[in-house]
Amino acid sequence: MPRKNTKTKAPWGEYKVLSEGFGYKVREIRISPGHQTSYKYHMRRNETWIIISGTGHVTTEGTLHDASPGKVFFIPRGAKHRAKCKYNSKEPFVYVEVQTGDELEDDDLVRIDDDYGR
Repeated sequence: MPRKNTKTKAPWGEYKVLSEGFGYKVREIRISPGHQTSYKYHMRRNETWIIISGTGHVTTEGTLHDASPGKVFFIPRGAKHRAKCKYNSKEPFVYVEVQTGDELEDDDLVRIDDDYGR
């Protein structure tokens, strides 16, 4: 498990855990221009995403949404989702992810589609 405020590299960018406790975890996610997370779902947690900076798209259950600073997305457990930074962006797409539930580790995720062969 990553230590609080330690950056963890991912093929699409990086994230760090800002806070965590019983039943919740808060992470800052930074997606590099032209990259996207896996299309996935979680069976034991909900996520709320608060867009902080950059421009991107959020896909939930197959529906593409424009995402810009100040927008909020609620992703209930079992809902398929992904985030993407626009190709022509000059800066990362950054959001805060608030996880709630009884399983907050990444072994709860089921990947449906992944650009990086995971």
